[in-house]
Amino acid sequence: MRKGVQPNADPLLPSSTARGLSLAGLVLMILFLTILAGSLFPVRLLDPAWQLRVGGALINASPFPLIGLGLLHLAAALDLHDPLLSMRRRLSAQVAVAVAVGYLLLAPLLGVAALRQQQRQTLEQSTRLRRANAQLEQMRQATSRAASTAELEQRLSALQGPKLDAADRTLRLPLLRSRVNALLDQAVAQVARAQASRPPLHPWILLPEIARTSIACLALAVGFAGLARQPGSDLSLLQELQDGLDRLWFRQRFQRRNRQTLSDEEYLRQLSGDQED
Repeated sequence: MRKGVQPNADPLLPSSTARGLSLAGLVLMILFLTILAGSLFPVRLLDPAWQLRVGGALINASPFPLIGLGLLHLAAALDLHDPLLSMRRRLSAQVAVAVAVGYLLLAPLLGVAALRQQQRQTLEQSTRLRRANAQLEQMRQATSRAASTAELEQRLSALQGPKLDAADRTLRLPLLRSRVNALLDQAVAQVARAQASRPPLHPWILLPEIARTSIACLALAVGFAGLARQPGSDLSLLQELQDGLDRLWFRQRFQRRNRQTLSDEEYLRQLSGDQED
């Protein structure tokens, strides 16, 4: 009897090896969830800093679920008769549909969050500088209004201003006022330098980072779409999208041909009508 391939041939690898690959894929996905959980708390949905932190974790840890999903597909392909592996592949492929769409939507979300974070940081820095200038002005007024060294020291202490040492207390009040004003002038100059060194608020500064993040999100969306399947479909989500684009392109081309054919027929009718006249 000749030897041939039997209909119920053994899988390419033993079932234990295929299940080991499937288990490794699940471990990678669980590891991804633990990394993501560390960046979720405390939850602040409307905070752009929280959005950037979570988005960074989703991108940086994305190889774990992507490789894990690939291992689940590979394990199911190596042992087609194992219902557990088939179930894991089916469920993970269905979840990957939402993951692919999520990574696609993550790009604009992170772009907006980066712009909001830049605006907030600039606003906070401007507020700190205004408060510093106002506090220095209050110190200057307190220095000019103090009637004695003790009163001046008390006023400066209440405003968290410069502290007077033993040598300062021995000075006459006019000389002490001049010395305190000189210190305040130095502080004002430092605030002015800090204000002048602030980077301008311009969205083009964030363009390289936004572009890098958008490309990464798009690549991850394509990667997960290549392994994702909608319920009841034998094609991946990426293949369905490609087929949809091909049908749309074919339909548009067919419509252009019809319009061109109609235009040629109308031209021939007009031409024949002119010849009959």
